Amino acid sequence: MNFKELIDRIRIRPGMYVGKYDLNCLELFTGGFIFCLQANGIDMEFTNVYRKFFNFFVQSRVLEKVNEDLKKELRFNNGMSYIQLIPFAESDTKKQFDFYFECFDEFKKLYDENYDFEPIKDRFM
Repeated sequence: MNFKELIDRIRIRPGMYVGKYDLNCLELFTGGFIFCLQANGIDMEFTNVYRKFFNFFVQSRVLEKVNEDLKKELRFNNGMSYIQLIPFAESDTKKQFDFYFECFDEFKKLYDENYDFEPIKDRFM
């Protein structure tokens, strides 16, 4: 199983994999999976791009959903992870998971199209 397949499985049965709708649990579970991939020398191409750019990608999507005052604050905060960012866009924990999966699907699609994520990262650095 690769990382993309894992995310698809979590989407279908989150309780089985992470226990509850909690972004911290999701991040811990996926982080452990990524560590396992690295430790076993399994192909990490997509996973490395995910680790380098996904938080910036989520930040750009969160900025589309928040008010102007919050946009100013978030635009210059480049050290936040998706588990810190998504609650700005969604307060309900189930909706936070849905937002994560929407972002992941779009990120994966762009990756498959050889999208250059560097400008998104540069926007927040």
